[in-house]
Amino acid sequence: MTVSHPEHTRVVLGDITAGRSNRLPSRKQKLRRRPPPPVVVDLTEKLRPQEVTSDADIDVDALQQTNPVYRARYEEVSKAITECISDFANFDTLGDLLDDDDGDGETLKDDTDSHHSSVRAEGPLLPIDDDESRDTIQRANAKYHGLWTSPSDETNLEPIMEAEYSEDIFKYMNRVESRYKPKKEYMDIQPSLDWAYRSAVVEWLVQMHEALDLIPETLFLAVNIMDRYLSKTVITLNKFRLVGISALFIAAKMEELHAPSLEELLDALDGQYAEDEIVVAERTMLLTLKFKLGWPGPFSFLRKSSRADEYNVDIRAHAKYFMEVMILDGRSVAAPPSWFAAAAYFIAKVMVLGDDSWTLKHVFFSGYTKEQLLPLVRRTLDACDNSKQNHKVLREKYKSEEHSCTIQEYEKWRANTTYNP
Repeated sequence: MTVSHPEHTRVVLGDITAGRSNRLPSRKQKLRRRPPPPVVVDLTEKLRPQEVTSDADIDVDALQQTNPVYRARYEEVSKAITECISDFANFDTLGDLLDDDDGDGETLKDDTDSHHSSVRAEGPLLPIDDDESRDTIQRANAKYHGLWTSPSDETNLEPIMEAEYSEDIFKYMNRVESRYKPKKEYMDIQPSLDWAYRSAVVEWLVQMHEALDLIPETLFLAVNIMDRYLSKTVITLNKFRLVGISALFIAAKMEELHAPSLEELLDALDGQYAEDEIVVAERTMLLTLKFKLGWPGPFSFLRKSSRADEYNVDIRAHAKYFMEVMILDGRSVAAPPSWFAAAAYFIAKVMVLGDDSWTLKHVFFSGYTKEQLLPLVRRTLDACDNSKQNHKVLREKYKSEEHSCTIQEYEKWRANTTYNP
């Protein structure tokens, strides 16, 4: 039996399964990664299969003597393993590796008028949790709980949507997002840094992220890794960008199908840092975070929220800009990514549809009421209205067709509306 699917179902599948699922297709096709080197020799030819019954039967010394390629790689890998073992053995001393030991002082270029700005004068921004919100969420869950596995919803017929597991998956993601979050006031332990410097570094990471042609999920994970590391370790200002780019390198290995090589990263940095600096910083950060990198970014939550409007592609495309604006704000470093996704979706929905309603169905799929979203919505709209001063890099990025010309659409919307939530 052939099942016909509505157009919106095919659209969401194409969006999820595409290699670059969060961007419009680029007109320029370019080879982003260098192809792997050819296999020089098949080591198994040196062994007769009938004589090999276990790893213990492989004569490593004989292979090293007969094959110089194997010998070189074996020595290289052994050295790397030894270094990692040494790092774990000296874990307590690794926290000093990123401290300033050359006396260079503060070298990060600052565009603000003063070192200690008032970016966080109003305190951290987090979703409210009161009885009214909890009651609304409970009513939404009671009404739409069956949509997860309902056969009448043709989205659930698609195997890639994992309908029977979706509810449990998102429950787990909600637990993890609260577990892997930075300290909301971590800048208090950083005598050389402030929130304005952080915003400058995040915008620089946006530029590096574009230069390396990475997927959006990598950027959000990189910022989370950077903030979590700074919640645990004091650094000096001239190491701030090193921490940021190392976080981006780690995140790329987690998220990318083909992560950039260290050589590619150094090419993009154009001599700003040496290979040893990146390697040491990466190793130190991983050990400090105990390799806990499974933080769920906002994109899965954004797709979940869009189900309330039949996966409206335009809303989701424009919402990405608002989510990137949110991660620049020092007030929301400890905010859950699901909240970012819901608030960004709300703004984009009003912009695209001219409708600021937030039904129980929206509450169910987003996990937040309208009252919970409005503080973050107001903050984000204020930043976007002053984008020429607040985030010039993001403004240029989202003016392009590749990113749906979101800036032009936003400015047109704001010029023709008096919307003030």
